[in-house]
Amino acid sequence: MKLKVYKTYYQHNMIKISIDNKFYRTLMIGKEEAALSTEIFDRINQIPLIDKYAAFQMLSNQWETIAGDIEILQTEGIQAAKIVDPNLVIKKKNNKEVEVQDGWKGHIFPFELVQEVYLQEQVQALATLQNQAVELTSEVDELFESLSDETKDSDLTNEAKDKLVAGELTKAVKEITADIKKGIVYGEDDDETKLVRISKLQSELKTVNKKVTDQTAALHLQTKQLIENLLDDQVTNLLEQKWITPLVINLNEIPTNKLDELSQKINYLATKYETTLVEVNEQLKESQTALATMMDELTGSNHDLEGIKALQNLLNIE
Repeated sequence: MKLKVYKTYYQHNMIKISIDNKFYRTLMIGKEEAALSTEIFDRINQIPLIDKYAAFQMLSNQWETIAGDIEILQTEGIQAAKIVDPNLVIKKKNNKEVEVQDGWKGHIFPFELVQEVYLQEQVQALATLQNQAVELTSEVDELFESLSDETKDSDLTNEAKDKLVAGELTKAVKEITADIKKGIVYGEDDDETKLVRISKLQSELKTVNKKVTDQTAALHLQTKQLIENLLDDQVTNLLEQKWITPLVINLNEIPTNKLDELSQKINYLATKYETTLVEVNEQLKESQTALATMMDELTGSNHDLEGIKALQNLLNIE
């Protein structure tokens, strides 16, 4: 679509704001937004059916982020893009709310953005572990739900009877394992088999959760170090990803959304009028005939029957 040409314009007019010190330090933020708005309006006018004010609103929303970053760069210089700040959060301590540090956050670049651009393998590895943890948890829950009511109501579960007690489960599994060594055979659907399986899955889940915790901490630290050692070219790329990419994606969706809207309206009309007038008339005649048949079966006084006959005539039913 024609909207894709915006990207070239944005790259040439906004990214150099961040790297060329002389340029971004003297940039008039409001003036630049107005220029971009004009550019969008001019290009939108070339595309029928597109609401240019919807595009302007997208720019306005994104410009809040862009303008804020530019102000920081104008005040603190390009090095501001390579700074991380303590991530301060409010937590309760001794029944009092206190501000404590919970990791780090980028002064300009969100950690998630940096990870998405430069640490994709690490993010994917962590996501794989997280999915594995979800799958293990789901299997444990399903096995627990399939246990007999007798087992669920036993000392193996907590007071709420919705979870197995770890210590009791360990003892039960030891007893079941001893029975198996003695030659006792349990079926796949027996609670004993399910309890052994749950114990094994929980052990695996504990290991996976430990890996998730460790890799999450490692990824956080790696992201911090990466931001602090960004090259200028990497700063340029990240600014493009933060400023331009979301805006371009949204602008490119305008024609698609408009086509989807038109398609829905066409489908609605097609469905609404899929029954032709001829078919409607035929259905009407069938209904009239059925009604006439039922009327012929009605009984009553002569006065009532005259009224029924008049209604039949009114409906043109013979």
